[in-house]
Amino acid sequence: MRRGSPAPSRPLKKLAGAASVGIAAVFTVGELAHALVRKEDQVGTRVCGFDLVLDVPKSDSVMASLLPEGAEAEYRDLVHEAARDAVAQYDRWIAYLVGGQDGEMVRLSTGGLLAWATE
Repeated sequence: MRRGSPAPSRPLKKLAGAASVGIAAVFTVGELAHALVRKEDQVGTRVCGFDLVLDVPKSDSVMASLLPEGAEAEYRDLVHEAARDAVAQYDRWIAYLVGGQDGEMVRLSTGGLLAWATE
């Protein structure tokens, strides 16, 4: 673990003891004091997931079947474009990480969402 990383003090003490290293040999007095003051602080480690279902109502699929020949493909392309736009917007809204140190939270971008479409 790199110096300055947020970590709970109790597991660090156990780890140092298991390695037969005194915790004072690893951390300065100031770092230990800081850890002890904040030992009850909670750090969220949950990884939240989101499911997004985009579904065309049955009335739209009936309408698509009643379109003139050739128009169904254009209609289907419009529905797929709308789905791509919606997923791109959700990517901007929810595909990010929150990181930080010493209580300062920072929003970090990710590589995007995983999405697929079936018909």
